[in-house]
Formats: sequence, structure tokens, C-alpha cells
Amino acid sequence: SIKKQHTYATIITDLINRQVVETFEKRDKETVTRHLEQLPHKEAIEAVVIDMSGSFRSAVQEALPGRAIVADKFHVIARVIKALDEVRKRVQRAKPKGERGSIFRLRYRLRKGREKLKAEEAAELEAFLDQEAELRVAYQLKEAFRDLYGLPSREEAEHQLKAWCDQALASGLPEMAQVVETLRDWWTEILNYFTWRYTNGFTEGKNNRIKVLKRRGIVSPSFRKFERQV
Repeated sequence: SIKKQHTYATIITDLINRQVVETFEKRDKETVTRHLEQLPHKEAIEAVVIDMSGSFRSAVQEALPGRAIVADKFHVIARVIKALDEVRKRVQRAKPKGERGSIFRLRYRLRKGREKLKAEEAAELEAFLDQEAELRVAYQLKEAFRDLYGLPSREEAEHQLKAWCDQALASGLPEMAQVVETLRDWWTEILNYFTWRYTNGFTEGKNNRIKVLKRRGIVSPSFRKFERQV
């Protein structure tokens, strides 16, 4: 985002050679399509990694037909984490005011991967989840989804993804049911990760660099001025 009013810019990167190919204002389908069609050597492109943007997907399908589209795994996992956080907020709102703070303070531990928790943090979280059945189920679903990305083959991943969706729907959590709808809409793109194993980590690093520069006031919030800093 260039400005607080959410004027967005787009970055196209070469994930193999780890370099920025192009930056341009806007992220609507028409603008992205036009820039993709003008890329040099576009015939050499085999796969494109995107966040879960319908505009990006449509643009790639139109400008680069036949290429594999990979949904960036970190954005996919973020959808499940967001659903967990929505469950946490709902449970928190249902509590008396005096009890809401304890749930709010555990929000970062709920989002964090279990392997990153210190022993005392994990123990405290387990004790808390013993008292909150819905949050326990949502947390377990989140961790099971993260585990899915460690599977070695596309076939295994698809089998487990189907099983995960069944479990999410069986949980009765509306937040997780909504995630299942999103996953089904992006089914092929999610599974394409297990064929190509590409992520947008390099691209996100550039995005984070821009955010740091903006926070420090090193660049003003105009596209042309920060474009040179990427």
C-alpha cells in the first residue's frame, strides 16, 4: 500500500534469480494483465506465484495462459490463522468483561506455530485450551493445516487437504467453514505448490523493505519516489 487510503502498487519478481522485474501502480486485473503481457521473455515463464488475489489470478490466466499458478503458502496459511483469530474474538466477546483480557493476551501464542513456543508458553496455552473447547478445535485445525505443507507429494497433500476440509466442516465452527469455501475456490493453485515448491518469500521481503522505509520516513508515500528504493 502506498498511502493510508490503500492505494496499492504491484511488484513482479524473478524468484529464481531473486530480483525485481518490475514495479507499477495499481493491482487491478486490467493493469496487471497489461504489464504481464509486456514482460520480456515471457515464453520462458512456467509458473507464477501469487497471493490469493482474484485479480492476480485472472490477469495471469489471460496474459500467461497455460502457466501454473501457485497460491503462496504463507498467504494460504494466513487465511486459516485469521479464521482461528476470528474464533478467538467471538469467544472473547461472549465472556464477561473481566475475563476477556486473559483471552486477548494469548492471541499471539494461538497464532504462533507450536514448535516456536517456549515450554512454559506451551503449558499455559494447553491449560487455557482445556477450558475453551471451540478454541482448542480451531487451534488444532490451524496446526494440522500447517503440517500439511510438510507432506512430500501432491497426492498426499490433496488427500490430507480433503480430510482437513471434512474435519473443519465437522467442527461446526462457522469461521472454519468459510475457510473451506476459500480453499475449494483455490484448490488447484494450493496444490500446485506441491509440484513447484515455490513461495513468494523474496517478494514479501521486498514488501517488508518498503514498509520499513515508509515507517522510518526515508521515502515519501509517492510511488515514483519509493520505486527506486525497492
